[in-house]
Amino acid sequence: MKVYILFHGYRNNCNGYPVAAFKSKKSVREFVPKKYPEFQGKHRIEPSEMYWESGSEWLKCEDYQVQVIE
Repeated sequence: MKVYILFHGYRNNCNGYPVAAFKSKKSVREFVPKKYPEFQGKHRIEPSEMYWESGSEWLKCEDYQVQVIE
Protein backbone atom coordinates (compact mmCIF):
# COMPACT_ATOMS: atom_id res chain seq x y z
CA MET A 1 0.00 0.00 0.00
CA LYS A 2 1.29 3.45 -0.88
CA VAL A 3 1.09 6.22 1.75
CA TYR A 4 1.74 9.92 1.18
CA ILE A 5 3.37 11.74 4.11
CA LEU A 6 3.32 15.53 4.33
CA PHE A 7 6.39 17.16 5.91
CA HIS A 8 6.72 20.73 7.20
CA GLY A 9 10.04 22.54 7.60
CA TYR A 10 11.90 25.84 7.51
CA ARG A 11 14.26 27.25 4.88
CA ASN A 12 17.97 26.54 5.30
CA ASN A 13 17.00 23.37 7.15
CA CYS A 14 16.29 20.28 5.06
CA ASN A 15 14.92 18.35 8.04
CA GLY A 16 11.16 18.52 8.23
CA TYR A 17 8.71 16.92 10.59
CA PRO A 18 5.66 14.85 9.56
CA VAL A 19 2.36 16.70 9.67
CA ALA A 20 -0.13 14.23 8.18
CA ALA A 21 -0.44 11.02 6.15
CA PHE A 22 -2.81 10.34 3.25
CA LYS A 23 -3.94 7.46 1.06
CA SER A 24 -4.00 9.45 -2.21
CA LYS A 25 -2.37 12.43 -3.92
CA LYS A 26 -5.81 13.94 -4.44
CA SER A 27 -6.46 14.09 -0.71
CA VAL A 28 -3.07 15.80 -0.16
CA ARG A 29 -3.83 18.40 -2.82
CA GLU A 30 -7.21 19.11 -1.23
CA PHE A 31 -5.81 19.30 2.32
CA VAL A 32 -2.91 21.73 1.77
CA PRO A 33 -4.94 24.72 0.44
CA LYS A 34 -7.50 24.33 3.23
CA LYS A 35 -5.02 23.95 6.10
CA TYR A 36 -2.19 26.12 4.70
CA PRO A 37 -3.76 28.74 2.39
CA GLU A 38 -0.64 30.96 2.42
CA PHE A 39 1.52 28.25 0.79
CA GLN A 40 2.05 28.33 -2.99
CA GLY A 41 2.83 25.24 -5.05
CA LYS A 42 6.28 25.17 -6.67
CA HIS A 43 7.44 23.29 -9.76
CA ARG A 44 9.79 20.42 -8.97
CA ILE A 45 12.14 18.36 -11.14
CA GLU A 46 10.12 15.16 -10.89
CA PRO A 47 6.43 15.45 -11.86
CA SER A 48 5.32 13.25 -8.96
CA GLU A 49 6.86 15.54 -6.32
CA MET A 50 4.53 17.82 -4.39
CA TYR A 51 6.16 20.90 -2.86
CA TRP A 52 4.82 24.21 -1.47
CA GLU A 53 6.57 27.32 -0.10
CA SER A 54 5.54 30.32 1.98
CA GLY A 55 8.05 32.89 3.18
CA SER A 56 10.57 30.94 5.23
CA GLU A 57 8.59 27.68 5.43
CA TRP A 58 8.04 24.71 3.12
CA LEU A 59 5.77 21.67 2.78
CA LYS A 60 6.77 18.53 0.89
CA CYS A 61 4.88 15.33 0.29
CA GLU A 62 6.73 12.05 -0.21
CA ASP A 63 5.30 8.66 -1.03
CA TYR A 64 6.27 5.47 0.79
CA GLN A 65 5.47 1.85 0.16
CA VAL A 66 4.05 0.31 3.35
CA GLN A 67 3.34 -3.36 3.99
CA VAL A 68 -0.13 -3.91 5.41
CA ILE A 69 -0.32 -6.62 8.08
CA GLU A 70 -3.74 -8.04 8.79
